[in-house]
Amino acid sequence: MSFARIRSRLLSLVLVVWGVTIATFVLANLLPGDPVLALLGEDATPESIAVWRAKLGLDQPLLVRYFDWLLNALQGDFGASYRTDEKVFDMILHRLPVTVEILVLTQIVALAIAVPCGIFSAWRSGSNFDRATMGTSLGLLSMPPFLIGILLIYLFSIQLGLLPATGYASLDDGILENLQSLLLPVLALALAEIPVYLRLLREDMMQTLQQDYIAVARAKGMPPRRILLFHALRPSSFSLITVVGVNIGRLIGGAIIVEVLFALPGIGQLLIQSVYQQDFLVLQGIVLFVAVAFVLVNATVDLLYNFLDPRTSHG
Repeated sequence: MSFARIRSRLLSLVLVVWGVTIATFVLANLLPGDPVLALLGEDATPESIAVWRAKLGLDQPLLVRYFDWLLNALQGDFGASYRTDEKVFDMILHRLPVTVEILVLTQIVALAIAVPCGIFSAWRSGSNFDRATMGTSLGLLSMPPFLIGILLIYLFSIQLGLLPATGYASLDDGILENLQSLLLPVLALALAEIPVYLRLLREDMMQTLQQDYIAVARAKGMPPRRILLFHALRPSSFSLITVVGVNIGRLIGGAIIVEVLFALPGIGQLLIQSVYQQDFLVLQGIVLFVAVAFVLVNATVDLLYNFLDPRTSHG
């Protein structure tokens, strides 16, 4: 990848993050209600409201408040919570491991199931396994993660009593306890992602298996496993990696719902609380953090293109 392309890509990512901060700041301040009233209660006097608005900087024009926040954010200071006076950055870092663990485990589980099933479905297209896989995928695509989560809670927690319905066990409590507390949330998200990855990989693999070099490999007597894993999978993974990278944003949205459903102390739970409590600085800090993570993931996907297909580094 040329330096000019890298520079252009980085500039576009910076502009995207900047646009997200502007949109979020404006929309957050258009929400009905007053954060000072939410903090002091409906019985607050006009004098106390004025004092607190000045203390929190809410008496300044919107444009002034935005650029003050932006300059501080560029220095790593996202401000402090209106309600607890805790640093927003510290609040995010405290809850970040829960959300990151959910997202990473979800992608691992989804890919661990979707990739082998997609490969075998493409290799045995039209077989009973392929038809069963496609039918199951269609059913899962029609179910949102929160509905899958409710069904999993009913089956594994209420009926079978095998897994906890809510709560989170950290790694300090033990790896087994940690995985047990996250198994249902991860499955709720992964089962919604598996059909997307599986169907996409299957279609690309079927096209790749029709290429001439695959026919040559078969004519040479090369084992099917080697053909699939070393000759067909790599060129067929181009679209899959793209979707995995772009899907981070959708996974974060699903994680917010799942964290509330399973009472997990992650960033999603904090985001919902900040909206209800009109804690705008916490809301803005989380959105900025997520936006930066999202564009970094997509930049990493661009770099992976060069490994999968060196032709993308030219032109």
